[in-house]
Amino acid sequence: MIVVVVAALFVLGFVYADDQGNQDSLGRTIWRTVNHTLDPGNLGSDSGGWGFLIVMLFATIGGLFVVSALIGVLTTGSAR
Repeated sequence: MIVVVVAALFVLGFVYADDQGNQDSLGRTIWRTVNHTLDPGNLGSDSGGWGFLIVMLFATIGGLFVVSALIGVLTTGSAR
């Protein structure tokens, strides 16, 4: 999922850029995406264009599903 989100950011041109217009590198973009996937609270302090924010919102929602599935598998597996 992280690879898909990072690819979408680069293909659509929504890579985060600061006030001077400097865009994040590939590594920094991957790191931001991992943080959004694992910690939904990161979305609250984000700045950037609407496209970047919407893609990161989908990464956050997808991360919620992935972490929820992981917790479900761990809980179900340990109950047996």
